Parts: sequence; structure tokens; C-alpha cells
Amino acid sequence: MHLPFKVSALHKNFEELSLDDFNNGTVLLLDKPLTWTSFQAVNKLKYYILKKFGIKKMVIVGGYDAYKTTDLLKENAIGVLLRNVHDMPNSGDEDIDLPFKMARILVNNEILVGLENSGDKERMQTRNLPFLAGTCAAYGLDKEQALQLITSNTAKILGIDDFYGTLEEGKDATLFISEGDALDMRTNQLTEIFIQGRKLNLETHQTKLNDKYKVKYNQK
Repeated sequence: MHLPFKVSALHKNFEELSLDDFNNGTVLLLDKPLTWTSFQAVNKLKYYILKKFGIKKMVIVGGYDAYKTTDLLKENAIGVLLRNVHDMPNSGDEDIDLPFKMARILVNNEILVGLENSGDKERMQTRNLPFLAGTCAAYGLDKEQALQLITSNTAKILGIDDFYGTLEEGKDATLFISEGDALDMRTNQLTEIFIQGRKLNLETHQTKLNDKYKVKYNQK
């Protein structure tokens, strides 16, 4: 894995950060989460970090209110990793389908967007990332744009697109093959998976039981 940054655990609040904390592309792990809304955070980050510290690359993680300040994001080339889009709106005054169409709104405003799945059961729910992208496709993105939310766009945001994110000569062969629509949980049937060119065995305890009882009950 080629990661152009390091991770540093910092035991301080955001307001206590100094320029040294941002050197060498460090990813900051704060003791306490930011208490601002995303909309407030974008504005404060612009002046507090971009201007004071000269930070050239930034990403908003979560970004629920990012659609309210697209001009600011575009001006400063700030990407957004959207939170789990299978969720309810934050306010009763918002469209019920706002989380579903958030990616379309940002993409239409030329913001670099990816999907992330932090929160409850995030390790297990990672398997559902393709279906989050599928929901974004159902709410306005075309399938190619939706696929980019979990491939090339995310790789660009992480700064690893020289090695991952698209199928190109010279990049690591990390990919999967599906018999159906990879973004549709009804038809996504994985047949092959490769990590850096190495083919993985898809057999698990669950697949063995599935094959066993298909034979027992004469199912196809």
C-alpha cells in the first residue's frame, strides 16, 4: 500500500493545533470530534487553516452540509468524503431524500466526491459501499459517476491515484469481477477478486454451508 501520509495521534483540541501538526501530510486524529456543523467547519477551516497555515490539500469527512458551500469548496479544491448515505436527513425541514441525492448535488457543482462508511459497525458495513454508490446512481448520478465515488475519486482524495482507483497499465491490479451490476445488491455476484494482482479465494464457511445444503435439498 502506497500511502503518501503518516498518521499521528494528537491529544489536543482543534483550536490548539499548530503549523507543526500539519507538516509532512500528517493525518490528524483528534481527542475530541469537531463540534461544528460541516457548514460552519468549512468556513472556519478556510480562514483558520488554509490561510494561516497555507494548507494546500484538504478533505471534508462527513460533509453533510457541504452542499451549502460548494463555491467555497470548489475555489479551494476541497474534496468531500460523504458519510453513510443510507440515512435520514438531519432536520425535519430537509428533503427526506437529501442524503441519497447529496452526491449528485456536489458532483454537479464540480466537487470531488467519495463515499465513506464511518460509524456503527463500519468494519462489517464496508461490504455495503457499492450499494451506497448504487443509491447515489438511483438518485441522479449515472453508473460511471457512481462507481467513481468508491474508486477513482476516493483514490484521488487519499492521494494514492497513481497506484489505485482505475484500471490502467502500471497501477496495482486491485479489482473484483461481478456477474451482475456491482452496485445492485440484488445482482452483485462476485466471481473473482484480485489484490495487487493476487487472486483471492472466495470460499468461506458460509459458502461451504450454502453448497452443502443446496445439494441436500436439490436446489440449483
